[in-house]
Amino acid sequence: TYSDSVTITEPPLLVASAGSDAAICSGGSTSIGGAPTASGGTSPYTYAWNQASSLDDSTLANPTASPTVNTTYTILLTDLVGCTASDAIIISVDAVATAGAGSDATICQGDTYTLSGSFGGSASSITWTSGGDGAFDNAALPGATYTPGSADSSAGSVTLTITTDDPAGTCPAVQDSMVLTINTAATANANVDAAICQGDTYTLSGAIGGSATSSVWSSGGDGSFDNAALLNATYTPGSTDISNGTVTLTITTNDPAGPCPSAQDNMVLTVDAVATAGAGSDATICQG
Repeated sequence: TYSDSVTITEPPLLVASAGSDAAICSGGSTSIGGAPTASGGTSPYTYAWNQASSLDDSTLANPTASPTVNTTYTILLTDLVGCTASDAIIISVDAVATAGAGSDATICQGDTYTLSGSFGGSASSITWTSGGDGAFDNAALPGATYTPGSADSSAGSVTLTITTDDPAGTCPAVQDSMVLTINTAATANANVDAAICQGDTYTLSGAIGGSATSSVWSSGGDGSFDNAALLNATYTPGSTDISNGTVTLTITTNDPAGPCPSAQDNMVLTVDAVATAGAGSDATICQG
């Protein structure tokens, strides 16, 4: 009689681990598979993940997942002797917060500016901040009105930034900026009112400033200037000016580039009538 024996060893039960559920921000990625991915069974193991299109390599134990929507990933684990096990996780995709400050803009010194901000995605609110010293009427409004401060005007521009709240989940707050340029206003000064005697001329003493580069004088009467483009032009009153006794003279600047308009100022020139006297004709009387 002959005999023989064989020992059959049953390995531990094969268990697959797909890791823990997780969340990512839209456009992001994460490693899945957990640690360890497999236990029990007989190594080596082979791995097969579903949703291969959103994985860098669906045959890896811990691939990188880049889903665009909430996705369930299932791993199928096979050991050396053909035993299989599976497990699944869900990767949630949080919406990105968005913010737009609007286009850069230019205003004239002394003006205010109404913003055109926007927000979306997972953001639920915003706040405006200034890189200068101006003020918002309500910094929580996308369409807030901004009043530049003195430092903003001196600098000639200010950066305004819109920032969203920090949404729940994995996505952070976001921000965007726009530059508000502040052009210097044109100024004009015709100087104080004056008076001359009938028959005299008057030399003006106007002044311009800010963004103005030139000016011209105009008359509300019928007189004339020797050169109306000169700040110190000479004005000769006309007959109507003399008859009325006064004439308004106006200095107007050029229209600067940008949103600032031309500026003007007036002065009144009084034309006093010449005093007259008549002694009458020569005469003869008798003594006494």
